[in-house]
Amino acid sequence: MVAPEVAPDANAITASADASAGSTPKATATTLPSSADSAGLPSTADITAQPTGSSVESRPEAAGEAEPAPQPGRKKSAGGPAKRPQLRKPLRTALLTLHIIVSVGWNGVAFCQLVLASTAAVDPDLRHAAYELMHVIDRTLNIPLALLTLITGVVLSVKTRWGLLRHWWIVVKLSITVVAVISGGAVIRTLIVASAKHSATAAAGYPAQTVALVVCGTVMNLLFITATVLSTTKPWGRTPRGRREAGALTATPRPQPEPPLASSVLPAAS
Repeated sequence: MVAPEVAPDANAITASADASAGSTPKATATTLPSSADSAGLPSTADITAQPTGSSVESRPEAAGEAEPAPQPGRKKSAGGPAKRPQLRKPLRTALLTLHIIVSVGWNGVAFCQLVLASTAAVDPDLRHAAYELMHVIDRTLNIPLALLTLITGVVLSVKTRWGLLRHWWIVVKLSITVVAVISGGAVIRTLIVASAKHSATAAAGYPAQTVALVVCGTVMNLLFITATVLSTTKPWGRTPRGRREAGALTATPRPQPEPPLASSVLPAAS
């Protein structure tokens, strides 16, 4: 018994003719039953053809590629060094200028005190007047300038990249300033007052306070000169604390840039 001949699908013939002519096939609304439909396969009209040479960007999950997760930025650990807030440039410049002015003024007061103490030691007639003038300068200039120098120096060290205890030259300069403030208020001022009282009652004689004032004035000026040289040269490098903080900052990893998202492109339909 011979099987009945199946008529070819009209839509398939039309799609093949359009594809050979280079045009985009179009699916019709009504289709005739074909052998492909009876076999459960999709018909030619259900397949949407793509133009030749076109490319379609597909999603990563459709192409079987996982989308890379963005890398988070660097976060400082709980034990890492915290960055100290620093002064802005105008405020830092103004504070540095004030520190230089009061420091130079304090050094000038020390030179003036040494000159007056030497004058009192050499000339007995001017001794009492010199001590009285030293007392006036000490009350009006020496103490305020000493305190301003100490305060502005500490603020500049803490609020800038140098730090208060990170470099040896700052530690030594701070020690010199503290010693000068204490000795100027406790030792030199006491000697000036005692010398003024002694010179007011005894015009002759050579009191021991005169020699002590000359020695103290010389030491104070040497300390101020040393502090000035340290501010200019900045010797001796970092302290152990400064080296630890610098090593911790160096060991902190830098943030890595995020990689661009890769897109998969299907090959062009031929």
